[in-house]
Amino acid sequence: MKIAYFGYKKESYAPKTIIDFCKKNGHKITFFNVDDLLFCNGTLTKNLSPLNLDDFDAAIIRSHGRVTDDTYQENFVFTYHINKLLHDHSIPTINGAFFIKNPFFDKFSQSLFFAQRDIPTIPTIYSASPSKLQRKHIPWDFPLIIKEINGSFGLSVHKIDMYTDLAIWTKKNPHAQIILQQFIPATCDYRVIVCGKKALGIMRRSSISNGWKHNFSQGATIEAYSDERMSKFAEHVAQKLHCDFVGVDIIVDQKGNYLVVEINLSANFKGFEKIHAKYLVGKNIIETLAQKKIY
Repeated sequence: MKIAYFGYKKESYAPKTIIDFCKKNGHKITFFNVDDLLFCNGTLTKNLSPLNLDDFDAAIIRSHGRVTDDTYQENFVFTYHINKLLHDHSIPTINGAFFIKNPFFDKFSQSLFFAQRDIPTIPTIYSASPSKLQRKHIPWDFPLIIKEINGSFGLSVHKIDMYTDLAIWTKKNPHAQIILQQFIPATCDYRVIVCGKKALGIMRRSSISNGWKHNFSQGATIEAYSDERMSKFAEHVAQKLHCDFVGVDIIVDQKGNYLVVEINLSANFKGFEKIHAKYLVGKNIIETLAQKKIY
């Protein structure tokens, strides 16, 4: 199989591992750094030379966002148009159907998708003008969580202990687009990787700091975890959202209910493969691609 990989850093864990797996298993894979590409009059080019997309059988696109100077920058518009272009060439992509249907996908959009599909999640509110929010508009007690709608790796997430702190934060960040979420106390959360409609495993992430950030990239400790009901729950979420590959982040509330914190359509899996098995995710991504037809 001939695969095109669109991403930012070839040496990062995900592309490096997937490329290595392909080479070991007879697949030809070509990496394209998104920074080197231009849409020129509607044509995708490198150094102004059109890419011959018909050379490929399938594609992986991990250009949704990246961290620059400790700030996460998303690029879903570029991801959408690459997916659309490949679709027009009858080339299947991982999560292509999702991105064609949902070109703008941020934390606010996620909360809407969850509500529309009856997926249990953390209670969330969104305001186009957060600085105008009054205490009476917020249906929960403090503390609460602020999340900038474009963010990843635990960046741009803040715990707010009282209403006056919220007023101060929004005044200091007048242009920030945020969601507010009810604070669910927990010392850990769970990342379930789902690929090709099956859960590959669960990673439990335990905070080592102040008990509410559980991201591996922020220093959380990780361990393999087993829960068949949680795996089935994550598979159900992925199927409802029509995702080929997704990281489903889950928290368990005080009543034992599973709540989806968020999903990651370009989930990093370095920590996951550290506690499960190397090439587990890459192998399943390639196998899923091999079975896909154009959506």
